[in-house]
Amino acid sequence: MENNVISSDSNENNKEKKEINVLLNKEEKENGKVDISEKTEMQELLNKKENENGKIENKEKKTEPPKKKQRQSNIELLRIIAMYLIISHHFSIHGNFSFSKNELTVNQFWLKFITIGGRIAVDTYVLNSGYFLINSKSVKINKVLKMLFQMYTYAILDFIVGYIAKVEGFGWYYLFFYLFPISLNVWWFASNYVILYLLSTTINKLLNTFDRAQYKTFLLFTTLIWTIIPALTTQNDFINNLIWFFYMYCFSGYIRRYSLKDKNYSGILFIGISILIYLLTFGFLVFCSYRGVKSKYFSYLSTRFYVMNIIPVFASAAFLFLGFLKLNITSKFINFVSATTFGIYLIHDGRFINIVIWEKIFKNNTYKESDYLIPYSIGVSLIVFIGCSIIETIRIYTIEKLYLKFIDNLSIKIDNLYQKFINSKFINKF
Repeated sequence: MENNVISSDSNENNKEKKEINVLLNKEEKENGKVDISEKTEMQELLNKKENENGKIENKEKKTEPPKKKQRQSNIELLRIIAMYLIISHHFSIHGNFSFSKNELTVNQFWLKFITIGGRIAVDTYVLNSGYFLINSKSVKINKVLKMLFQMYTYAILDFIVGYIAKVEGFGWYYLFFYLFPISLNVWWFASNYVILYLLSTTINKLLNTFDRAQYKTFLLFTTLIWTIIPALTTQNDFINNLIWFFYMYCFSGYIRRYSLKDKNYSGILFIGISILIYLLTFGFLVFCSYRGVKSKYFSYLSTRFYVMNIIPVFASAAFLFLGFLKLNITSKFINFVSATTFGIYLIHDGRFINIVIWEKIFKNNTYKESDYLIPYSIGVSLIVFIGCSIIETIRIYTIEKLYLKFIDNLSIKIDNLYQKFINSKFINKF
């Protein structure tokens, strides 16, 4: 409605402007010359109309806000589920549980079950990132700085909690570690993720040199050496977390580039296949655990399913990711909660905070033989998720707002310095 009014006003002003010009030309033709004062008055009137018209056009432009990228709630929901599974995984591995080799109980198997789920969740998180970064042309310095300042915020919080709670192993020398959270691997996932992001445009340039057949061959070869062979042998030394993140980035990049999500398949079916693989993997783990009582080989196999790059874990993650890509969900609430997931990870998996949460507050290991371990782990993981999400929301709307302008200015300066360095004579010599 407002746009129609603006358009109408604009048309009227244009009409009046034309009439003034016609009148001015007519006077000049009839009299040969026009009185200077009269001509000046007409010219001022014409300029006034042009200024009014310009203001209306500017107003019209202001009424059209820039379009924001719409977050895909289906993928954001997957992020939320993945982070919850990761918290449950940490309930198990950081809960200070201890079982003997021959101690096979329902509680022990439940802890192994949620441990596998956490590994699948990590894989889906990285697949998600690769899918959306594969077409990026440049690294956003302000995004890197935002993540870095986010890490600094929670590094300070982690240090304060460690000091107040008098956590065993706490020392002032950790301040040095927290100054370099990425290079000193304070949070292993965050460190590898940031490095992967910094390398993303270089990886994209490499992948852009592949045609579809070459890309497929590359994925088949890396799948063989980084997932299948390690699953069938005891050799897993030639791959680390960053290499595995690189592989998953390339895998999800292939899905995006060749629009595999547009293929005719059911998202619900693929999610069901993912869950089935998860359950079969867990079933095989239970089988190996029982056989492992008498066989070292089966005992070893029962521990292989904790590894992210083993084919069943990755297959489950891939099907889960493909399944959620096909879902059609729109929810502002899901998008809002999903925006806090990285912060949730940083908070609850801090070096000292995770000890306080799992050992001092919830005392996980005291439920080792409890009949309530399963519902307790589910409830505690949910409490940790909600609590950390609230803390991260407060940070976003308070602390982060204090340094956003500084980050934007700093990112521009860093980008300018980088461009000067790239275009310098020193670099051009190589």
